[in-house]
Amino acid sequence: MDRIFRKTTVFALIALAAGASLGATAVSRAEGNDLSSKLSTFLPSRVARMAITTGTDHRADLSDARVSQIPDGRYVISMNASGELKGLLTLWIQPGPGGTISGGDWALVHAYTEEVEGMGESEGHPEGEAFINKGTLGGSITGGNFSMNADGGIESITGLTLSLTSGSLTYDGVQGTGTGEVLNPADGNSTGTIDLNF
Repeated sequence: MDRIFRKTTVFALIALAAGASLGATAVSRAEGNDLSSKLSTFLPSRVARMAITTGTDHRADLSDARVSQIPDGRYVISMNASGELKGLLTLWIQPGPGGTISGGDWALVHAYTEEVEGMGESEGHPEGEAFINKGTLGGSITGGNFSMNADGGIESITGLTLSLTSGSLTYDGVQGTGTGEVLNPADGNSTGTIDLNF
């Protein structure tokens, strides 16, 4: 019986050491039943925290906003995305009281064309360009703020918080979070960013 207890304790301490390598706080050593009691309450939560992994940050710069308002009151903003996630971003924003954003949806199509050396119209790619479709990322808008200009157009969208709940092709099964902002979407000098973590 004592051998079984010692063996169980060794495996438990190995698990705790692995947790400590991820920044966990080490459990103080104890003897006999006191150690067994601490491990029985500590290990389940420790294992749960070890299962949570941190994703990688991905950014796209935004430009050339196109803004419209649909009958249900939401604003639809489409912008070109460049950088790591180049393609097209679309925001469906539900305005709330006091300049807040009460909800909405978003989707980023990571697709673009690129020049392919030695490939022309005879290979079915006009002017030596190939269409690259990496897939789509999307989810819900969970918060943010917006302001209006004197002409009744959107002047800025700041503090966007995004949930990433769906993906296709390269991004099938991806989940994560994100943030974003859009400045001057109502004129020709619109800029913005979207930062995703998955």
